[in-house]
Amino acid sequence: MRERLCRWALAAVSLVLCALFALGLLAYTQPMEAQVYDLSFVWEGETPPEGWAFSDKGWTVFTQEGTEKRELVPNGVGGYTGLDFPGQTIYFSRVLAEPLDAPTLQIAAADSAIAVFLDDVPLYADFDRETAAIGALRLPTLDAYRTEPVTISLPMDYRGRTLTIAQGTYIYEGVPAAEITAYPAAVTLLCGYAYESGLIAQSFRTAIPAALAYAAAALLLALMVWRAFHGRRDPGLLWAALALFFVMAREVGTAPFFYQYFGRTQFDFAGLARFFALAALLAFLSSRAGKRRWALWVLTGLYTLSVSIYLVIELRGLELTSDLLIFLAVSLPVLLGFCALLAALALGGLFWRKESRFYRLFCPIMLAGILLFVAGAALARPLPSLSGVTLHYLLWPVMAAALTAAVLSAVAEVLSGEVARQTEARALAERERMALASYESLLRQQQEILMLRHDMTKHLRVLQGMVTEPQAAAYLHSLTGEVAQTRTMANTGNQMIDILLNSRLAAAQDAGIAVELQLTQAPERLGLSDTELCSLLMNLLDNAVAGAQAPGVAKPYIKLDLHLKNGFFVFTCENAAVWEWMKREHKKEPMQTHGLGRKIIQQIVTRHGGLLRTETGDDFYRVILALPISA
Repeated sequence: MRERLCRWALAAVSLVLCALFALGLLAYTQPMEAQVYDLSFVWEGETPPEGWAFSDKGWTVFTQEGTEKRELVPNGVGGYTGLDFPGQTIYFSRVLAEPLDAPTLQIAAADSAIAVFLDDVPLYADFDRETAAIGALRLPTLDAYRTEPVTISLPMDYRGRTLTIAQGTYIYEGVPAAEITAYPAAVTLLCGYAYESGLIAQSFRTAIPAALAYAAAALLLALMVWRAFHGRRDPGLLWAALALFFVMAREVGTAPFFYQYFGRTQFDFAGLARFFALAALLAFLSSRAGKRRWALWVLTGLYTLSVSIYLVIELRGLELTSDLLIFLAVSLPVLLGFCALLAALALGGLFWRKESRFYRLFCPIMLAGILLFVAGAALARPLPSLSGVTLHYLLWPVMAAALTAAVLSAVAEVLSGEVARQTEARALAERERMALASYESLLRQQQEILMLRHDMTKHLRVLQGMVTEPQAAAYLHSLTGEVAQTRTMANTGNQMIDILLNSRLAAAQDAGIAVELQLTQAPERLGLSDTELCSLLMNLLDNAVAGAQAPGVAKPYIKLDLHLKNGFFVFTCENAAVWEWMKREHKKEPMQTHGLGRKIIQQIVTRHGGLLRTETGDDFYRVILALPISA
């Protein structure tokens, strides 16, 4: 009891330590509380709130040619009119009075060239800043669309100074300047510390799941290699690792500066990575689907084909202008992926208690993940109506639950298999040790019996010479011959084989089992060690005796045939048996003790390049093995 409490205490301490340090790490995923002043002209968001009214927020919007300055007319929704000519530069200016510790300016000028001035001194320009001056600007068109706002650090003495932003406008062919509406870029003034912490938080929110996915993939690959080196190939783990690597790629692909690091692509990198992650996950689940894997492989193949079609559409740059292209690029992969995941869950329900240890863990973990998603979504915001729930909305949370369950189940399956392998290896070693000890005991007994018979023969011959009565001398003479005889059933030419056969077969005869030896020919030496040969024959004979003594056997017998053929030592062992015993023999669980004998035989024969075959009939069980004869 005390030892159990100590183990649980250690487990609790470990969990608490992991949780505490995880909280410290996750703290960086949340940005500092920001002091933010939205100085934009328009409402930032999908729809403005009820009662929202336009405000210039202290800005003056104007055009200036040389020293001539003219204010523009607001249209009440954030736009201004009154340009003198198409493409004219507009200016918007205000005095900064908002208090901030580390003043930082963000300007969301996505596709317009800008220049920024503080008290007419240039701070930033999309061209040569040295030549920038208010009233003399003709801003060029940008070559690329800005994905991030322009961020500028202001000096600490910014309060009370005038901020002026110059912005280029579009040239609309055939549209008079008076009809053109210019929209000043959205401007935000915020604390630089909060902005920097936001960048750090964003980096952590990307790095942590990406690093976890990479570490889990590396673990699965390590387990796959470990199993391969121990003779148990499991290529399915490669699919699971690929799924995790694609998840990592998706997380990296959603990072704000992804294109600055890796360049622009002709397709949606993050979206395709997620589609490929699902394909690899489905391939892994198919590899674990037992006898019905063909159904899941078909769905996986169809889904992969649909993703390939989507990739071709993306690479060719086709616009989704028709219903067919929209269905092929958007609806079909989601539909097939969702159906495949549901099929995997359904098959897992069938395998729960029967075929697969993996699915016994996978199904409950996946269902728990789905329930956690539903509960979290309900707590975070009201659930959408059923009419508003789409497969695209459901697919990716279900995939996340399935991937998490698959990884945990795979690791648990491999670790439990490794524990079983180690336990079985110890049991096999103990069984071999006991077989060798039994052989050594038989060898000692035989030597003692031979010595005793040798001495008894000498004593009887001395007595025979001392007795003069003819009848007594004749009796001693016959007794001397009987003592010299040895009860021998097999004489193969191999001492160890003879000892093992004679001891086990004699015991079988004493138990009422009929023993028949057809041929008894064996090489003097085999390529097996004494331990291996002893373990091989004793397990063969013990299994034969067990089968012949099984309940329901009408005429118990054991039939042996040992001979040499084409450089092989061929050993055939047949015993009487009943169907119930043979069915149990073929369906032994790996960890059952009575199944170790057959496994030992298989390992020894395989290790030495031999052949092993079993044959069954209505009332017999036969084992035939062939071992190469050592040179």
